[in-house]
Amino acid sequence: MRTLNRHFSLLLLVVLLLAGRLATAQSALDAVVHRRGRALFQTEQKALLRALKLEKLTWNTQDHTQIRYSREFSDEMFLFGDCQITEAVFLFLDKRHLSGIEVSVYNRGDCGIWPRKKFDSTLQSLKGTLTKLTGDRQPQKSSKSLQNNKIQQLVWRTAGYDAALRWSASKADTEFINIQFARHGDIQPLSQEIRAEVNTASLATRVQKEVDGTRWLNVPMVNQGMKGYCVDAVVERFMRYYNSSIDQHIIAQLAESDPLYGTSLAAAINVLEKNSNKLRIRSKRLYDNENFRTLDGLRKFVKDYNRIAAKNGAPKLDTHPLNGAVILTEVIRPLELRSLIQLRGQQRPGPQKFLVKVQESIDRGYPLFWSVLVLDEKEVITQTSFHARIINGYNKKTNEIIYTDSWGPGFERRAMPLERAWAITDTLLAITPR
Repeated sequence: MRTLNRHFSLLLLVVLLLAGRLATAQSALDAVVHRRGRALFQTEQKALLRALKLEKLTWNTQDHTQIRYSREFSDEMFLFGDCQITEAVFLFLDKRHLSGIEVSVYNRGDCGIWPRKKFDSTLQSLKGTLTKLTGDRQPQKSSKSLQNNKIQQLVWRTAGYDAALRWSASKADTEFINIQFARHGDIQPLSQEIRAEVNTASLATRVQKEVDGTRWLNVPMVNQGMKGYCVDAVVERFMRYYNSSIDQHIIAQLAESDPLYGTSLAAAINVLEKNSNKLRIRSKRLYDNENFRTLDGLRKFVKDYNRIAAKNGAPKLDTHPLNGAVILTEVIRPLELRSLIQLRGQQRPGPQKFLVKVQESIDRGYPLFWSVLVLDEKEVITQTSFHARIINGYNKKTNEIIYTDSWGPGFERRAMPLERAWAITDTLLAITPR
């Protein structure tokens, strides 16, 4: 009898656990999409948070216009019952009403590479579920080829909202599966969705002017997460600023990004140049730090830096080969900021001309792609390395550069002394709409 009771108790426990799992699944994203229906985009923030019932949500921006869920911190969010998702971002036109939902079901940056069988099975399941959910049995199909990579999209339309399924996979690798919910009629065919569509004459009106002299641009936040996708996220932020919906996962696919080691800046620039017509953008290098472009340039930099470092009592740099090769990140690891600022202050064009370039671009409403050498910043990056940011403003009164990082709330707008900003600059790139 005890054995029977024990088996019954175990069975009851399993049933309760499964019931709890299903309740969690049904009370997550489904609670918003299924139950709100045509009124999806009348949902207010408080109602959204109540419906999701999740603790692991974070504001993606300080102005509370984005809420982000990431599986990096929680395994709780599901879509359509049992489809576990990787990331979800809830967008708000103001601080009140929902204006869009962006869901990453799968991407190789966060999930590794899925087997093709799992990818295809998930894709087919989502197609069937979205058809049933929306009642639209003839979704609009479109595709776009970028550098021999085919991006595909299906759009289901209802009276209250559009639902778009976007994916890409090659014979060798699976790339991503995303779902987007937007207001009715907002989602267009891919050829229109990915290109920059903005009135360039109106961009100057986006410059926000503060009483303290700060001039800055509010560039849409994209959170790169724990991936080494800083370059890809920055490019996505530019494209969103110009009203394109191309995302970091497409850029990562085109640039062959590595989730751990990141994206080659040269590869990313090549992507922009090769796809400039399809994306309707131009890219132009405004400055390149020649110290790190050639071995001779690096050796001269080390010699000049070591002379200053010796006066400051700072560690010297060493260009001796490591296992037969000169590894740039190993050479620059001991860099000391004060010595670097002193050396770079002597190099052309210098901080003031650098500020002029920034001012000219920002005043026209154009942010700048900023590749930098990160030193002494313990918040996210803990060692000397190269990193991609956006310069989105300046302050001539205080001699500061305003910049933004793709790390979520608190990084929308930050200030840095001009001399330091110039010292760490590696590449300055203009990305502008055609």
